[in-house]
Amino acid sequence: MKVTIVGAGSAGLSAGIIFRGLFDADVTVLERANEGEAPGLGVALLPFALDELGRLLKNPYRPPQRAPGPISSAGLGPHADTFFAIDRVMRVFAGQSNGGEVIERTRTQGIQYAGVKRAALVDMLTGAARSAGVKIEYGADISEARVHGEREGSDLLIGADGAGSVVRSTFAAQFHPVAEDAKSRFAWLDLEGRIEQFTFGYMYVAGRGLIRVSAYPHSKTESSAIVTHSMGLTKFFDGEGMTEGEGFISDQGLRAINEVFSACLGGRKLGGRSRWRRFRATHCQRAAFDNVALLGDAHATLFYETGWGTSAAIQEASVLGQTMLKGRSLQEGLEIFDRKSTEIAQGAIAATLKAMRQIDGQAAKFYQLGPEKFLALKTA
Repeated sequence: MKVTIVGAGSAGLSAGIIFRGLFDADVTVLERANEGEAPGLGVALLPFALDELGRLLKNPYRPPQRAPGPISSAGLGPHADTFFAIDRVMRVFAGQSNGGEVIERTRTQGIQYAGVKRAALVDMLTGAARSAGVKIEYGADISEARVHGEREGSDLLIGADGAGSVVRSTFAAQFHPVAEDAKSRFAWLDLEGRIEQFTFGYMYVAGRGLIRVSAYPHSKTESSAIVTHSMGLTKFFDGEGMTEGEGFISDQGLRAINEVFSACLGGRKLGGRSRWRRFRATHCQRAAFDNVALLGDAHATLFYETGWGTSAAIQEASVLGQTMLKGRSLQEGLEIFDRKSTEIAQGAIAATLKAMRQIDGQAAKFYQLGPEKFLALKTA
């Protein structure tokens, strides 16, 4: 079996390892970026994703034989220290940037997440893929013409090329993608030092709108934060001096963000190089047709605050491999994958659309209720 995968992120590399291990397939991964260009900020993984990673990082790959266990038994071996178990007691706060008390609450979540630096995760999977015999071509030309050519020359073409998937757009008539843009904007930033838990904060800027921070640890020494602002703050953050070349948030813009959260993050500063972006939620009505399948964000772009994106991508790769077992033909396997993947994604897509639409409504709610009553809604 000849398998060509477009995209060398978590979904594509996982699929490559799985198809080498289960079918001894001839696997090539095409990646438009250069090696080592994976963003360095963090992701939070669910237990089932860690369990699957334990298998992916071994050679040869073997399918799961049991239900996922706790993080401590995920079988990550020498890689275990790269993952940071995030405290299940999360911190939530709300206040107003023009002074007044910042209200804090805690809430316990039922799921144990683990934080990891995205670059470290991709490095692990890259090493495991190469060890398994997967060929990886970096700096590849991923044009529509090449996508068509790779499809014709492969038994299976997998699009794992992210939110801006060329594979998806090339075969849009078959996948039927639907997209919706958020009105709010977000930036992915570093947060100084390590925090122990998820931290969700809401600060109201009088006369302008709401700005929200979602922070979490991704290693023993580092943390990531996603800052999202409602529409009312767009003009402010696009003002003179707030951005610099190519639209990156300037030092002045970062100072403005830090001033809003100065009393809430234990003296830690937000920083890094990032642009304000609007999230685009894209999901497809199909996950596979003929000899082409989509994985991860190429199939359904999940909102960052759902906490499912990378975990769901790894899960989809596993499901795709397992549907080919038991002597099924490629066509039979892809038909089963199409049904299963679409079913699995439904809840995540619904949660994505709900979360993406929230912040502008939250700004009005905060204005009406004030920080204490607003926070009561968030921690109920």
